[in-house]
Amino acid sequence: MMLYTSKIGGTAIMRHKETGVMAAPQDQDLVDKLKLDSPDVDKWQIMEIAEAQPNRLAMFDASLMHAALPFGGSGEGVKSRTVYTRFVR
Repeated sequence: MMLYTSKIGGTAIMRHKETGVMAAPQDQDLVDKLKLDSPDVDKWQIMEIAEAQPNRLAMFDASLMHAALPFGGSGEGVKSRTVYTRFVR
């Protein structure tokens, strides 16, 4: 779960365009492919977005492919994306 503490950014649930993968695979070759493609935003499709708002909680299965928004960085100081992250069962 992620509890947003600012209005900056959010979290995107992603799908790998070439393979259709949306959750952590067990196959090591596929893991390697996704790792290789992870920094290239054009190789991914956004499926859902949780936009940051103070005190908004987003809960999702951690095995889903997800990315912090904005892509490429979350700002600095008071203009940064801030979240409280917690793993629950």
